[in-house]
Amino acid sequence: SAALISVLSSAAIAIATFGRAGLDFADNVIWIALGLGLYHFFFQMSMYTAFLEKNSSSKKRAADEVTPPENPGSHPQKVEIVDEKLILDDFFKIIAGRLRFEKYDGSMSEEVRRLSLQRGDAVAVVLYHRATKQLIMIEQFRYPAYKALGNRGGWIVELVAGMVEKGEAPEDVVRREVLEEAGCEVEKIEYLGRILPSPGGASERIMLYYAEVVRWETAGGGLSDEHEDIRFIAKPVRDVYEMAEKREIEDAKTLVGLWFARERFADELS
Repeated sequence: SAALISVLSSAAIAIATFGRAGLDFADNVIWIALGLGLYHFFFQMSMYTAFLEKNSSSKKRAADEVTPPENPGSHPQKVEIVDEKLILDDFFKIIAGRLRFEKYDGSMSEEVRRLSLQRGDAVAVVLYHRATKQLIMIEQFRYPAYKALGNRGGWIVELVAGMVEKGEAPEDVVRREVLEEAGCEVEKIEYLGRILPSPGGASERIMLYYAEVVRWETAGGGLSDEHEDIRFIAKPVRDVYEMAEKREIEDAKTLVGLWFARERFADELS
């Protein structure tokens, strides 16, 4: 592009010089016009070259400036709890803590105040019906989601899930929640992993499992005494993953659970 612009502008200079000179320079006018045109071409190319080299080096410097620095220090481990108070004791508990924590340079932070929503542990299940090659999920109304969406919607598609009560084994919670919400019994319960869905505000840990449907025992729907109104959704594996790709599933534990379990559905997704 620079060369093309230089050629055109040089030609314009040469033609203008030739036309302006007229007969004053007699036979030498064409050589003068040609000389000025060539000079202008090389001058313009040298200017473009200098500009492009400077621009390239500027981009390189800019790229170097955004390169992350080396990770300083070692992994911190020390926390000093100054005080903790229970400021809400309801379905959720909220603890207000004053504490200091170790920084990456080895020093201790100033005293800070932090809140922790004590949610407890929970399980969520990627539920598969091998006979029909379908994934079983549920849909229900979630008040916090309703508020998050600006008082619109609130009915969320998600995995079967439930809280782990004191003394319960997570696998037993899987069986109980699947029966209550989806109405079926399961086998081949396999642990997929554990996530902290909101570590900046809540202590909740969610353990993710994979399980396969054995048979349906009830219509599901949740517990009436807990005012649950749940419907189960059975969809082919590919359709569920397409829902995730189209951002039609927003629940974090569901998206992570599907990601953890994807290798089990290689045949359906191929």
